[in-house]
Amino acid sequence: MNLKYLLIFCVFLVFDLAAISQESFKITHGPYICDMSETGVTIIWTTNNKALSWVEIAPDDGTSFYSYERPRYFDSEFGKIRATSTLHKIRVNNLKPGITYRYAIFSKEVLKWENDKRILYGMTIVNYKYNGNALAFKTFSSEDDSVSFLIFNDIHGRAQFMKDLCKNIYFNNIDIFQCYHTDIKKIQ
Repeated sequence: MNLKYLLIFCVFLVFDLAAISQESFKITHGPYICDMSETGVTIIWTTNNKALSWVEIAPDDGTSFYSYERPRYFDSEFGKIRATSTLHKIRVNNLKPGITYRYAIFSKEVLKWENDKRILYGMTIVNYKYNGNALAFKTFSSEDDSVSFLIFNDIHGRAQFMKDLCKNIYFNNIDIFQCYHTDIKKIQ
């Protein structure tokens, strides 16, 4: 191979690698509420880089959620907090039945992990609803005698069709919403 072409290839490779490493740290999917019960919930999301992540959660008291720091919940095993994944799965227990809780997800990028005592962190990001109104859910209650749910399947790029189906639905009154095989971002 000609040295000139090899040099050009190396220059483009360096620029491509620099562009990849310059990608901003972000939440790529979620958050999703899973495995909810009367007294607990699991919150799941993904980031494009490894991160130390946590959930802040509190009962809905009518104040701005972000006016002060809330209790933090981490994904841990045997007392050790996990911070080496792009999949963040945090279980919150000891909640009260039938209560509306507000929550926010946070992820602090792990830039370099030399050992447990020497970790270099990058920026911290929060879920996209950072506007004073945190995300919310209501725990199940055995006192409730009904449940409402909505399931969509196989919409496959027909965003307008799904908008038409949903135009008379008030999603705040639905307990469970599940959407399979659909690009939900195109619909919103």
